[in-house]
Amino acid sequence: MGFKEKRKKVIHIVHNLQIGGVETAVRSSVDTFNNEFDFYVISLHPNNVDFVANLTHKNKLKCFNLHSILFPINLIRLVLFVLKLNPDLIISSLWKSHGVTLLLKLFKPTLNIVVIIHSSAFFHWFDSFFTKQIVKKAVLVLCDSNSSKQFIEDINTTIKAEVVSYKINQGLAIKNIRVLSANKMNAVFIGRISQEKRIDRSIQLVYLLIKKGVDVSLDIYGPDNNKESDLRALIHDLGIEEQIKIHGSIAPDEVLSILDKYDFMLQLSDVEGMAITVVQAMQQGLIPIVTCTGEMKFYVKHQQNGLIVYPPFDDLDLIANQITEMIKLPSKMNEMCEAARATFINQPIYATHLQQILLTQIG
Repeated sequence: MGFKEKRKKVIHIVHNLQIGGVETAVRSSVDTFNNEFDFYVISLHPNNVDFVANLTHKNKLKCFNLHSILFPINLIRLVLFVLKLNPDLIISSLWKSHGVTLLLKLFKPTLNIVVIIHSSAFFHWFDSFFTKQIVKKAVLVLCDSNSSKQFIEDINTTIKAEVVSYKINQGLAIKNIRVLSANKMNAVFIGRISQEKRIDRSIQLVYLLIKKGVDVSLDIYGPDNNKESDLRALIHDLGIEEQIKIHGSIAPDEVLSILDKYDFMLQLSDVEGMAITVVQAMQQGLIPIVTCTGEMKFYVKHQQNGLIVYPPFDDLDLIANQITEMIKLPSKMNEMCEAARATFINQPIYATHLQQILLTQIG
């Protein structure tokens, strides 16, 4: 009688699990990975309960809140948990996770680390410091996009990074081709309401379009990262409360069905990596209007499957004029919708692709 092979133990350390590109991808991997590995997700801040509600393996989500007065105790608990579990590999995403993973490496020098880079720029000194340190310790450096790959390889010329697919689902099965109306633009943003997403810039663009006579609306979905009150004040000052609505967070399982109610995705960020919600929107046939940053500048083709805002990003007159001309031509918009939908058809799913990569390390 043979013995069943013991499953490899893998931990993914993230800041938390709530709506956001990185977090949505990690969430999508929990049940898939537990078919192959003994897989845990450690979060460093409390998770959004609704965000993880439908997971089969919720018991594999472990939160050690490092954003409280119990920080020292919780950090010790985290270290003891990992040492007791004795994982074969740890995946680290984002700078706080990198700091914790580096600490774990001190206690367990043989620890195998896979780091994932999610942006084409550092957000602050801590991000720069911990990221530069962890890529030196990693057995494998993965990136969410070619732009992130180029960024980290420029920072450390001794590493050779790989790109992992950040397509997290196949999209909804849409029976009918989207039919757009002339002179009308219903746009959506889904993501964190944070400084780097520059939703204020999107609001200013909507205001410009209204002044040009466009029938335009913008719905904003996502958790507040201390910017919502400022945005509401801006909307009020511009007198466009009827055209722009802020709806708050949504469950990840609602994203695709909500996207399918709109024809345009508006994301004018200062910094991006892959921009997963833009990918999801394009899979649903939405026309993306995005800044020339991160991976978006590669997969969005100007005037073909979307529109790109080129620097200086705050000079919005050109893109407003381009939008005004585009929406006069429903047939052109419908072609762009179908081109957007076709962009990621042949790309693999994140959880499957990452699992294959990890198996080459510990399989």
